[in-house]
Amino acid sequence: MRPPKKLIKILIVLGAFAFLLFYISQQERESVKKKDPTIDMIQSFLTHEFTGPSEELHDILTELHTTGQMNERLFDYYSKYYKPYVIETNYPNFINSYALTWLHVAHVGEYEMTVNDIQIHSESDHAYDFVVQVHYQQDGKTKRETAEVKGRINVNDEGKIARIRDLNGDELLEAMQRSE
Repeated sequence: MRPPKKLIKILIVLGAFAFLLFYISQQERESVKKKDPTIDMIQSFLTHEFTGPSEELHDILTELHTTGQMNERLFDYYSKYYKPYVIETNYPNFINSYALTWLHVAHVGEYEMTVNDIQIHSESDHAYDFVVQVHYQQDGKTKRETAEVKGRINVNDEGKIARIRDLNGDELLEAMQRSE
């Protein structure tokens, strides 16, 4: 006695479905294995750069504006939050060119920034393009705005930031500098 044709069709469909699920799970495991640690580092850097200012940074910047002098706490902050990401030879230039650019403007304008989304992809082993969707909201206001910041980060062989270029964060800076 032969099994009914319907049962055979169902078994074939279930077998194909099981094979498809197995194949998909293998692909996901492979993509997890190939995860690029540099992307994680860049994501951490961008999240820090476009979130805040934190209470710690708020206090440091308030003191800086009050006294008009750089202080040890600010240098400690730079060391803690920037030095791990940047190659040693470019660290002083990086601090002078990029560090706290958006966070300082947010502090002065009494804005709070949060990262909504970060997309990072690599064109080569040492160049990573990014797009960050940043929400920003002025203290005491209910309206929350969104700006997009794009750029490219070049890294060295150790996966540390060597250079940031093609940065287009002016929209966010200008929006936070406008008085409402």
